[in-house]
Amino acid sequence: MSQAAHILGASRPSYVRVVAAVCAAHFVSHYFIILLAPLMPFVRAEYGVSYTEIGLAFVAFNIVSATLQTPAGFLVDRFGARPLLVAGLIVSTAAFITVGLVDSFWVLIAMFALAGVGNTVFHPADYSLLSQHVPSERIGQAFSVHTFAGMLGSAVAPASLLIMQSQWGWRGAFIGASALGIVVAAVLLAISRTSRTITDRRRPSSTRRQVVRSKS
Repeated sequence: MSQAAHILGASRPSYVRVVAAVCAAHFVSHYFIILLAPLMPFVRAEYGVSYTEIGLAFVAFNIVSATLQTPAGFLVDRFGARPLLVAGLIVSTAAFITVGLVDSFWVLIAMFALAGVGNTVFHPADYSLLSQHVPSERIGQAFSVHTFAGMLGSAVAPASLLIMQSQWGWRGAFIGASALGIVVAAVLLAISRTSRTITDRRRPSSTRRQVVRSKS
């Protein structure tokens, strides 16, 4: 029992880093979902469109997200959670940077559809990573912190986006918000790819040696 506790204690820094990175990604995903709402009056005024027309961006984002959510789960199982989560962040970030740089209403609509593609991977990838790396006696806490991080992203988005808009305009706010995605993607890439999963840590050492030999 004491040996098992020692093993879990030694692995704590590893899984805490994973939880922090996954929660940061969830924070960004909810931040991106709110992105257009507080900036809508400024976007509408620049393009001279109605609120119904600007609503097409929300329609595109949510239809694509809903349609591809289930396939994204299969892709996470097939290719792994970490690369898909990084890819989702990069796709969403690239879409919103493009919105900030390109002066076209229809490009904005298209980029929100593309951001919907990036949005599909967050939940399957997040829960896959947490399930792989967090000990079972801590998984409830990890899921709770994960949910809180997403809600926090939704809460801080409006005020921070309006502050950026007041300084740099709505395009600058889109680009500034996108910086969050770049930072979190970099953090996920920086986390050691060799960190062992819960299954690996619970496997007897002799079995792990056999697995290593078979892989080599």
